[in-house]
Amino acid sequence: MNKNSTTIIKNINLGSFKVDESQKLYFDDGIFGFEHIKEYYLIDANLAPFMLLQSLEDEAIGFIVCDPFLFFSDYEFDLSDEAKNLLELEKSTDLLVLVIVTLSDKIEEVSANLVGPIVINIKTHKAMQYIINNPKYTTKHYLFSK
Repeated sequence: MNKNSTTIIKNINLGSFKVDESQKLYFDDGIFGFEHIKEYYLIDANLAPFMLLQSLEDEAIGFIVCDPFLFFSDYEFDLSDEAKNLLELEKSTDLLVLVIVTLSDKIEEVSANLVGPIVINIKTHKAMQYIINNPKYTTKHYLFSK
């Protein structure tokens, strides 16, 4: 598939989306719990400020993600040299950080996993779930006031 070609990818809950190679991400080690899935597409699914990180291989595997800095302005962590090497990251401006969101019927229970952000090199499209060892972050930070 060349850079300009498009394909249709499906999500079991949200339907079909037209995507192209510029949206494809490669996870060498997968995402925790889904280590066998290596390729995803990052899709603007008209859910702003949220996006869909959809498995190429399994339409039942998709994650709602968002920019954590929209909700947590003081969110910070240092990316290890090992992670930078795995991502082939040369400049910090090429880094995109997203977090996996858990939805709920109650808006005050919508939460984000700040312990395991998705870090992406926007130049190489290499991505990984990076585990932060900091007790101030948990897997369940509420996005909206409780």
